Amino acid sequence: MANESKTYNVEEFNHSKFPLHGKVFARTEANLLIFDLVGPFNQEFISALYQFRMKILQDWSQSGFYGMLINISESIMLSPAAFLSFAEGVRNSVAQFRPVAQAWSIAKDVEGRIFMIPKIETLYRDLGIAIKFFDEENSARCWLIDLLKSNDVLNEKSMQMG
Repeated sequence: MANESKTYNVEEFNHSKFPLHGKVFARTEANLLIFDLVGPFNQEFISALYQFRMKILQDWSQSGFYGMLINISESIMLSPAAFLSFAEGVRNSVAQFRPVAQAWSIAKDVEGRIFMIPKIETLYRDLGIAIKFFDEENSARCWLIDLLKSNDVLNEKSMQMG
């Protein structure tokens, strides 16, 4: 997907008889995979989101380090069952397509922010993925880009030494 644009619709991945609650828009920029999510989200949306994300990662011709920028608006609330689906999807996708880091932009007025950030942070930290939360997208993007640049430099040095 480096020079080409593909369009995906999360509805294509809904295999449930129940409608999806939530919206997602995804795009790639250089070595960033960016998701704009509007909640709240139901379990069916989370399941479809996992398949949606995996399809994008499979089709994206990204080589080297990449990071994910997640922008959340309105609500980040998940039921306990939806969070379990989210966690399972994260573990499965990280096993196959491991990002260097994730930066999450969640404004202070997003419903459920205070409850969900610690759960999400623990999930990613337990998987060894750097993660940081911000109140707005620009700071999240800058942190992620700086981290990716430093990882590219470290990778080049280790390749020269090896």
